[in-house]
Amino acid sequence: MAVTTACATSSPRSVAKTSTACGLRLGINHPGDRNQVVDYVLHPPGKAEQEKIDDAIARGLAILPVLVRDGAEKAMHRLHTDG
Repeated sequence: MAVTTACATSSPRSVAKTSTACGLRLGINHPGDRNQVVDYVLHPPGKAEQEKIDDAIARGLAILPVLVRDGAEKAMHRLHTDG
């Protein structure tokens, strides 16, 4: 289970201002066989996987204030290091 910060900047032709949207992304592991991906993603996780998901969500929620206050770079650094 991975938690990463992500920011995307867009400047639609019809909008004069550039907008940036930031957020957190949870990533799941790969089952190892491409033929098992659909079942892996669509079925409920096992107990160990659910604990990893819950931990990733908790880490993501804990880092949101840093993301809002200091930006994605600092949030990502803090998220992927001990401090």
